[in-house]
Amino acid sequence: KLALIRGQEASLYLEVSVAPLYGEEGQGTGAVAILEDVTEQHQRQREQLAVGWVAAALNYPLDLKETLDTAVEALTAALGADHSAILLADTEHDVLNTEVARGYSEEVTSFAALPTDAPLVPSRAFRTRKVQIASGDAFVDASGHPLLPFLAQEGVQASLAAPLIVQDQAL
Repeated sequence: KLALIRGQEASLYLEVSVAPLYGEEGQGTGAVAILEDVTEQHQRQREQLAVGWVAAALNYPLDLKETLDTAVEALTAALGADHSAILLADTEHDVLNTEVARGYSEEVTSFAALPTDAPLVPSRAFRTRKVQIASGDAFVDASGHPLLPFLAQEGVQASLAAPLIVQDQAL
């Protein structure tokens, strides 16, 4: 596999197959290569690995805090992320509360509960019950949410949120 890098991250993953070309007398005259874009496959493998690590962490018999700490560590490592967090839904108050986080400053982790109707990726994932990804303009254009300046200070440029559904409830 070959990763083509733009900025800090790989932008494209290629599977490369090369075969030598020989002249009439058996001497090497060149090569032919076939390149296959496997970027989506690579991303799916990383996502599956992350889900597996988090599932394994959640199945380990610990108390809730230890389980979530273990899960966020696994998630951070599996995704190669600088920042990660697990938010739990408080449906009575329609908010998401940060239970555990890695890589964020105290300003971000002590931020007031995130409303479930906020225009941010975790809230959208909770509402839609689907994985949400945002980067670039889609990430920074969140209607001026007060949490965004803190995230920008920490260099956060993209966000991925995946809801965990247990007995038809999003965590």
